[in-house]
Amino acid sequence: MKNGILFDESKSPSYCPYCGKRGINLRSDDVEITVRGIHFNYTEIVAECFTCKEEIYIPHINDYNCESREYAYKAAKARKDGEE
Repeated sequence: MKNGILFDESKSPSYCPYCGKRGINLRSDDVEITVRGIHFNYTEIVAECFTCKEEIYIPHINDYNCESREYAYKAAKARKDGEE
């Protein structure tokens, strides 16, 4: 997420690959996950078509979600390591 911009239309598809219509909606989903025995939560951003509601892959949003997951994992691991 460069310069605080999460959604940059110039880097996003101009149409839905499923229905061919224009328009993308962003929503946030709370995710619970366990990785290597560490249980944690994080918020993931999902892009979906306004018309057909299919999820659309947008690379820079995926990058943001990976960074968010990694940050949450490291914070949960640090808390767990501090408890031991």
